[in-house]
Order: sequence, then structure tokens, then C-alpha cells
Amino acid sequence: MYTLSVKRCCTFLFVLITLLPIFAFSQDGDEAEQRLILNLDVFADSTEKRLFTELLAQKNVDYFRLMLLAGNTKRNNTAVKELADKLESFIQSKNLSGNKTYTSKELKKLYKEIHDAFLGQYVDNPAFSEIFDNGKYNCATASALYALLLGKLAIEYDIHETPDHVYIVAAPTSHNVIFETTAPGATAWQLNDKSRQQFVEYLYNNKIISKEEWTNGNQDELFKKHFYNDKAIGLRELTGLLYYNMGVAATQEENYEKAYRYFERAYFLYPDKKIKYFISITLASFILKSEENGEAEEKVFPGYIRYMQVGNVKLAKEMIGDYMKGATKKYLFQHPDRSRYLQIYNTVMQHVKDSALVYDLQYDHYYNSAHYFSIKERSDSSRAFLDLLYNLNRNDLLIQELITGTIRELVSKMGAEKTVIDSLKSYFATYPFLKKTNKLQEYYIFCLATQVGMLYDEENDKEGIRYLTLLKETLQQEKPALDMQNKMLLTNAIGEVSGFYVRKSNYKSARELLVFMKNLYPDNEDFARRLTHVEKMLNTKK
Repeated sequence: MYTLSVKRCCTFLFVLITLLPIFAFSQDGDEAEQRLILNLDVFADSTEKRLFTELLAQKNVDYFRLMLLAGNTKRNNTAVKELADKLESFIQSKNLSGNKTYTSKELKKLYKEIHDAFLGQYVDNPAFSEIFDNGKYNCATASALYALLLGKLAIEYDIHETPDHVYIVAAPTSHNVIFETTAPGATAWQLNDKSRQQFVEYLYNNKIISKEEWTNGNQDELFKKHFYNDKAIGLRELTGLLYYNMGVAATQEENYEKAYRYFERAYFLYPDKKIKYFISITLASFILKSEENGEAEEKVFPGYIRYMQVGNVKLAKEMIGDYMKGATKKYLFQHPDRSRYLQIYNTVMQHVKDSALVYDLQYDHYYNSAHYFSIKERSDSSRAFLDLLYNLNRNDLLIQELITGTIRELVSKMGAEKTVIDSLKSYFATYPFLKKTNKLQEYYIFCLATQVGMLYDEENDKEGIRYLTLLKETLQQEKPALDMQNKMLLTNAIGEVSGFYVRKSNYKSARELLVFMKNLYPDNEDFARRLTHVEKMLNTKK
């Protein structure tokens, strides 16, 4: 047996399994994903990585050596050669040859001789090398041994995998001898024509196959389809299962980092969904346990990036979201290092594919960057991020609230009315909702009225007319409710302008302004009084 039983997982991992019931897998095993794995820090040493690289380059690979590396990387070239020689010695001692055709009886004898010579104790999830060290094996490692020796003897064979088992079928096109290694007492057995026919008949009698299939179908094909109920794999995939065994063993020891690295290598060799699933749950376990233990960020961060590629979409979003919040807090505010923060953010964004997560991360990035530059009193940089934030969603009330607060903070530090007016005019154009913000609108009118009154008091109508025009447009379009201070300031400012026009004997302009203001504020006694006076002057002039 090589498949991990949930019951045998540690409690921590079991909780994760229950949290991750559904996964959306991409097309497995493409070259791009294999190249990605080669760039991960998952290999035991340079020799192992070289063998995997040669696999990707489709070079001849020494699978025997690769099998020995699964769970044991300490064997040098000499040690590997000694074990290879051990296989050759076995072949010679039994007078076996690759230049003959074996009968079913000879195949069964070969099965027993290999079993007696190498296999001693059946255990769960041993390393392949343990066969030679102490005779310990399971179905995957024993099948690997049989496959290697059958290959050396040029005996045709198939490797079959079921959901929880691996076995060998020797001479599948002729004798169909099954090399079964589930338990120490297992023996080779053969399905003859009669037994195959009886099995297909059983399928029909139990209505597993239809009458049409029973009558017209190919008996051999029906047998293969329903009896094996498995799939044939190659030596490469079988090697992947050996790495998978090691991942399972490490998981049972709660060594999630080690397990994750084994599952990555297993998936490279055998891109199967169940292996990818175990990559995800052991990686999640490794990340969470590392965070609990306060592991260095440099060690944990690559795990977050990889989890976004292989893990549960919902949990990945939560994990990377929490990680970015922590990184932002640390590198933007608590221990400022914006270059490090940007490195983390940009790396994360390169790997995020989920549009909702992209939006959330961008929102937080723009928000916190605007806040960062506001603290640094770099208003231009802060506003640049506010623009990006606003463009994400112009109707988001939370964004509008943030922008309103930030703009209020910015203009409160500007001081000079001219600067405030120009800035608020620009802000109102960029963020139209600000026109409805009472405090900013009041401050804008306050600054406009102040400038108008001051410039016309100084007889500077050339500059004053610009601010007067802005003031009139704002009052007419927005019709703001003025507080007492602004009412008084506006009354004084309009008084200065009308007084200026009267002094210049420009009664017509004074009348137009006062009529405009009287229509807007019919209860303003000062506007009414001045308008009456100007109209008398016009009548006298006539």
C-alpha cells in the first residue's frame, strides 16, 4: 500500500484536509510546470537536481539511481555501482538471460527467486534503498525492483496502479503473470482463459455489463476494462510513487517541509492530481507551522507564492491576504523599508491569477501607499495612489471616505488661500463627489470669498475677477448651505466688489452682481440694501 490514509495523518494535517475538500487543478504535467519545479528549493542535492533536469531534457536517465535517491541521497557513485552489481550478480547466480523466451512456469519461479533474494519484511512507506539495506519493502518499492530486473532480462511487463496499490504484470501479451507484492506471503498467480471468461460472465450476471456487451463485445477487452480497473504507468511514474512514499512517511512524522519537498519531486515525475493535492496540504501545513514558530520570512515567502499555484483558491486568498497585511504593516509603517515591501508586493502580484484577489491586493496597496506618503508629507505621491484607488471603483463609499479625509488633511496644511483654491478646484474635477462634502465645500467658498474681498479691496480687479467667477459658479451650481462665518465673509466680499464697481462708476456691473446674489440669497439684507442703492445711482445717471 502506498496511499496515505487520512486516519493515520496527524490531527493538524487532518484539519487541513477537511478545510480543503475541493481543488481546481490545471492541466497537469506540462513542461512549464516542470521547469517551475526545477527552480524551487525542493531537491536534496545537486546530483538529484541534475537527474531531474536531464529528465526534462529527455536525456537517458538512470532510474535505478533516481530510485535510490528517493529517501536516501547519501550513496555516492561507488555505492550505487555496488548495488547495481548486486542485481547483476543475482542474474548470473540464477543463470538468467535476456536472450530467451520465458514460460509462465519460469516467470512464476523468477518471481519467487527475486522475492526470496531481496524481500524480507513488508512495511509501510519504506525507501527503495531499504530493500538492499534490510529487506524492507512495500508494493511500490518491490514493483520497482521487479521492473528493473524484468527490464534487464528483456521480459515484457506492465506496471499497474490502482487507487491504493501497485503491481506488475509480466508477459502481458502472452502469459499474463501477475507479480503481486501486497504482503510477505504473496505469490505470483496467473489468469487463464477459463478464469477470464468466468469473470466476464460474473459481470453480465450481476448486470455490470449489458446484454449487448456480453453478446457482441470482445471478452478480453471487457476483462481488462473491468478487472484491472486501474491504469498502466511507466518506470518514470513508478519512480514518482517512490518519492510519494517518502512524502507520506514525512507527513506521518509531521515533518511538513520535508513532505512537501518530496511531493513536489513526485509530481515532477508523475503529474497526478492526488500528488498535487498532497503538495497543497503539506505546503499549507508547512507555512502555518513556520508562521507559528516564527520562521524567517525568506524561508516562508516562497511557500506562499507556490501555494497560490497549487492550493485551495479560497484558502490561498486568505493566506496571501494575511501575509501581505503583515508585510505591509512591517515594511511600510513599523520598520519602514519600502523597497523590500515593493519587492514582496510585485512578486505576489506576478503570481496572482484570481481577479478578486488582484483587486483586493491592489486596493490595499494603493490605500497603504497613499497613507505612507501622507505620513511622509509627500502629497503628490500620496495623491497619485489616491487616483489609482479611485479608478478601481468610483462608487465605493469607503474609497470616497478615504480620499475625503486625505484631501482635508492635505489642504489643511496648505495655508495660502490661492494654493487651497487651485488644489480644491483640481480635486473637485478629479473627484466630483467632493463637491458634496460640506467641510471641503465650505472651506473652498471661505478661501474664494477671502481672496475676492482682499483683491477688490486692493483694487486688483484683473486678478480678482478670476476668483469672483469661480465663486459665482460654485454658488450657482452647488447652492451650498453656508454657515454663519461664510455668510458674513461672503457678504463682506460681495460688498467689496460692488463697492469697487461703484467707485469706478460701473453701476451696471455692480447691479448685475447684486441681482445674481439677491436671487441666490433673497433673505440677505445687505445684498438688498446695496442693490437698492445701486439702482438709485443708475436712475440718477439716466
